[in-house]
Amino acid sequence: MVAGLAMRYGLHANPHSLMLYIVQTLFTMVLAPCAFIASAYVLLGRIAIYLDCDEQLVISPRILTRVFLISDISTFLIQAAGGGLSASSSKSGGSVDLGSKVSLVGVILQLVSFGIFTGIYIVFLYRVYTRRRTIWTIDRYRGFYNDWRGLALALAISCAGILVSLLSEHLQARIITRVIVRSVRSTGQ
Repeated sequence: MVAGLAMRYGLHANPHSLMLYIVQTLFTMVLAPCAFIASAYVLLGRIAIYLDCDEQLVISPRILTRVFLISDISTFLIQAAGGGLSASSSKSGGSVDLGSKVSLVGVILQLVSFGIFTGIYIVFLYRVYTRRRTIWTIDRYRGFYNDWRGLALALAISCAGILVSLLSEHLQARIITRVIVRSVRSTGQ
């Protein structure tokens, strides 16, 4: 994220640099959300273990965390590779369109992966609510800030926010792809 802000400073000094724009977009739009997504993956497993409700998850908490972290890292690398292709081809005159499409595929895969995770989380909450009522209400007298359901609500709100962010990132990536391709075609780079 700091690198993205540094690129913004570079863009201020050189506003027509396509490479700086691509690198800045890569660091602020692609890399920053990955940490938030990874924390959600880890948190669900921790909640299930804390509540001793591992059996309410579709898969075990350890496997769940590993699978989705691997997915997050993979989609991050795909998006970074697409950004790298776009940045390098803007200097060498190669196909910026290919790099943008690779980045877009990474965003779509990340959206699908996080959508599946959110579905697993919803199923987990439903199962705990319907099958383990005593666990659901175990912290009800401790205050909302000490109740596990407060953390579960915060995670649910985070999931909704991340899904909205990924959807808008998908739309922005499509728009940016078109802008970059048109820019390169019109300048002949």
